[in-house]
Amino acid sequence: QRYKNKSGVEVILNVTISLVKDENGMPLHFVYVYEDITPKRRAEEQIRLQSAKMTAIFESSSHMIWTIDREYKLVSFNSNQVKWLRDCYEIKPHVGMPILDGAMVSTSEYNAFWKQKIDRVFAGEGLKFETYFIDTRGLKHWREVFLSPIHGGGDAVIEVACIAHDITDQKEAEV
Repeated sequence: QRYKNKSGVEVILNVTISLVKDENGMPLHFVYVYEDITPKRRAEEQIRLQSAKMTAIFESSSHMIWTIDREYKLVSFNSNQVKWLRDCYEIKPHVGMPILDGAMVSTSEYNAFWKQKIDRVFAGEGLKFETYFIDTRGLKHWREVFLSPIHGGGDAVIEVACIAHDITDQKEAEV
């Protein structure tokens, strides 16, 4: 329930009403317990707002964005990453999908290259590099990639954030 306190400030209260009965089960009185949950609700709203902002950035970016857990599985990805995976590997990604085996294997060398990079980031190092891949049609695509550690509680790296964008036109212009 929303109320205004004596100062006219709106507060959010959780109200619990309990009926107290005598030994024969007859009603005696009610006990009202009020809990001010205003700070909790305001914190929840801030989290929702922050989440909405991050989702907007995540999806409106022209970059491919994804995160990977310690088991080398996809945790999150934006629509540009979905499009790239469909175009390159002819697959539809899903949370929990392995990135170093199964449908996403390019070559063992390419996967070893990625595993080495990801392992460095899990050790706490941020990386920026360029790489290329060959799609299912045999076309070469260049990407500039940024990998960053995502820390959990304390210093432990729990995921790797990945952002990439296409630089194929630049690379072809250099030749």
